[in-house]
Amino acid sequence: MRFFWSIILFLFFTFSLHAKIKIITIGDSTMAEYDPSTTEKVGWGQTLSMFVLSDAATVIDDARSGRSSKSFISEGLWDASKAKISPGDYVLIQFGHNDEKTNVEGTGSTIPEFKSNLKMFVSETKAAGGVPVLFTPIVRCNFSGNKISETGRHITADGDYAAAVREVAAETETSVVDHTELTRVLVEEYGETKALSELYASGDRTHTKMNGAIVFARLAAEELLRQNILSDCLSVAPSLMVSPSSECDFGMVYVGSSSEYLFSVSGSSLDPANGSVTVTVTEGYEVSLIKEGDYASFLRLPYENGELAYTSFYVRFVPGIAGDITGVLTLTTGEMKKEILLSGTGLDASTGVRSEVVWKLDGDENPVVSGSIVALPESWSNMFVSDYNRVGGISEKSQRNLISGGSWPKEEDEVSDRYIQFGISIPEGKTFTVDNIGFVVAGSGGNGMCYRARYFKASDISAVMTLSEQKNMSNGVLNEVSVNPMLELSAGEILYIRIYPWYSSVANGKTICLKDVKISGLSKDMSPSNILAEQFSPEIKIDKTAFRDSLTLTYILKNRTRTKISLISASGQLVRSWDRGVQSAGMYDWCIDGSMLNKGTYFISLLTEQGRKTMKALKK
Repeated sequence: MRFFWSIILFLFFTFSLHAKIKIITIGDSTMAEYDPSTTEKVGWGQTLSMFVLSDAATVIDDARSGRSSKSFISEGLWDASKAKISPGDYVLIQFGHNDEKTNVEGTGSTIPEFKSNLKMFVSETKAAGGVPVLFTPIVRCNFSGNKISETGRHITADGDYAAAVREVAAETETSVVDHTELTRVLVEEYGETKALSELYASGDRTHTKMNGAIVFARLAAEELLRQNILSDCLSVAPSLMVSPSSECDFGMVYVGSSSEYLFSVSGSSLDPANGSVTVTVTEGYEVSLIKEGDYASFLRLPYENGELAYTSFYVRFVPGIAGDITGVLTLTTGEMKKEILLSGTGLDASTGVRSEVVWKLDGDENPVVSGSIVALPESWSNMFVSDYNRVGGISEKSQRNLISGGSWPKEEDEVSDRYIQFGISIPEGKTFTVDNIGFVVAGSGGNGMCYRARYFKASDISAVMTLSEQKNMSNGVLNEVSVNPMLELSAGEILYIRIYPWYSSVANGKTICLKDVKISGLSKDMSPSNILAEQFSPEIKIDKTAFRDSLTLTYILKNRTRTKISLISASGQLVRSWDRGVQSAGMYDWCIDGSMLNKGTYFISLLTEQGRKTMKALKK
């Protein structure tokens, strides 16, 4: 039976469909995606989708903060990205910011090492049928007079890292975008003061905020088009730009609670010249200009002279019932319309056992456990416990952690192999919904302590989420962090929390202080029906995400089950449904005639006894 399903799955995933290509970005923090609720930093890879035609390609931003070409490989991140490559996909490769830190073990790369790593990315991308494109790193906003300095252009005592990228491109006959030169010209045109104010995050000369990320992504898209790369997938003159640009998944939220996500929009050459952009959402979602403000089903953003200045707004997911809730965010002005798919799952919080693990860290690292979860021991990588002492004038002690060797180098981002780790595992027969992660953190001995906290499942280290980050914490001031991630864990799964500290200047003896680290949520018994539903969940795929006359739904059933296919409009109205009765395990195709449908977004839904799977398509 296992062999049978291996064959079926192989046929399914290698089935030749006219699906849109993937643009996979790998690199460092200047390219990475960030949670807008934790930082104003935005990587240019995060905004690249603004310039990508959504019916032609999709962007997968695999770039990661603090990573070099060396650590991206050693941590298994490249293996995870490589597994996503299908023939015809593009891989955009930008490293250098962290490779040039040759004094940081496990991260820094000499020029020969750097070139060797880049060549591996190139050759393995080509071997997988993908198309590699090398990028030199964006500039730091380091000026010498009115010009970007050598350090800003990644020229160090060890060599010129941007030049090394260009050399690899020539030696491997690979396309290259000289992002260093493109961003140098632009940042010098802005000048140091204006660039720091309008392009870079506050107090930061390396990482961009939203406006800078958009501008740098536009430079990348323009150069790709100039070289006739991805010419059918890019547009550098969209008059209405929205981020996120195609879809937003709110994940799981308890019924009766809510979750917000920050969107941004800007426009140019809008028609009519004076008017407003109307923002609407379907049932289950609300919008507001202020996170803690009044929410409604629509709002209007006025503009003049065809220009809408960069504006942020919030979309709130408010599940009224348990289950999957799909919606659409629509922005319109004149004849222009942008649609973003919204999705989320309402969870029933009325059942289950409240469970939590708390590491008090007031004298030792031993955790206190209540409920049906298992605590893993606290662990350290290139860090150690200095002592337990009072911080911030309170009576309780905190755990004070010091870098191995006691001396901090000057750094501007996390180091991938320096962290403090906590974790939990889920017992057999149980599921656990993590609904809160919290801790108290402080810097001691100076005002330069920084950190970033992340969480991830041990089974998928590539899917790492940021909990919080702070830079240059005030000496001895305790900061309380509390986040509601809403993450589902099954029996046997492990969840890790890692806190990555660094210091903003050369220093000795400075410590990062922790106390009251907590993971809490609801534990439930995994019923036989839940186990079967997970085991027999169907797989679905459509042959195109944009269609004129028809499209084909391909689906695999892993057991005998009743099936029903539905076509749903963007407003949530059922257009048509097909009851396919009871079908045996196997692979099936179902052609949907769309010739009489109105233009717009539609959802194709497959309902089985194990649950519902949904995909989006655009009728042109």
